[in-house]
Amino acid sequence: MSNFERDKSTLTPKQERALDALLRSPSIQAAAVAAGCGTSTLRRWLGTPVFDTAYQAARARLLETTLNQLQSVGAAAIEALHEILVDKTAPPASRVAASRHVLDLMLRARETLEIENRLQEIEARLGATRPQPTKLRPLPLRKEGLI
Repeated sequence: MSNFERDKSTLTPKQERALDALLRSPSIQAAAVAAGCGTSTLRRWLGTPVFDTAYQAARARLLETTLNQLQSVGAAAIEALHEILVDKTAPPASRVAASRHVLDLMLRARETLEIENRLQEIEARLGATRPQPTKLRPLPLRKEGLI
C-alpha cells in the first residue's frame, strides 16, 4: 500500500471527496462547494497532518502523471516546432515564434539542470542522508534531422 493510499484510507468519505475536489477545483471555496462541506471545514482539514499529508501525496501523484504525459508528447512538440522553423513557406511570425520557443526551452532546461547539479553538490557537501539521484544528463533536443 502506497503512502497516498495509506493516508487516504484514514480519511472519512467526505474528506476523500474534499481531497478529490481540491485537485480539480481552482480554489478552496470551489472545492468546498464541490465536496459539500464548508470552506472553514476544508481549511481546518488542511491544517491537520493526516489530511495535509494525503493532499500533498495526491498533488505529487497528479504532478508526476502530468509530467509523464508531457514527456510522452515532448518529442512530437519539438518536431512540430522544428517543422515550422524550417518551413520557408510559413509566415515569418510563426517561424520567429517557433524559434523563441525552442530557445526558451533550451535555456530553461539548461537552468534546471544547473540548479539540480548545484543542489546535489550542496547536499553532498552537507552530508545529506537521503540517497542521491543519478546525475542528470541533458535531454537530447536533437533527433535525427531535428534542430
